[in-house]
Amino acid sequence: MQIAYSSISFEPFEGSGPREASSEVTFANPVSVVGCFLTGFEVSYAQGDGDHHLGNVELKLRADRLDPWRTLVTAKFGLRDASGDWDDKYQGTVYFNVVGD
Repeated sequence: MQIAYSSISFEPFEGSGPREASSEVTFANPVSVVGCFLTGFEVSYAQGDGDHHLGNVELKLRADRLDPWRTLVTAKFGLRDASGDWDDKYQGTVYFNVVGD
């Protein structure tokens, strides 16, 4: 079994959500099965965008094996206040582990 540690950052953004971003993880030895799990996150409204109440945080991870050495991890992230609209500028970082066997 092999474990890789990584993260995906989301720059300040407004107008829609949730957003997706991906990161490729490479193992030292070939693997046939992969999985990923959330180890932490940092989320915030962007500086200068005012004070907002927390309405919804969405965080999802998916691991797709590209070949025996490489895995693509996709994170889906969204943050909005209670208005129900994605009209506030938000940002964050998602931390995760990828396990391959």
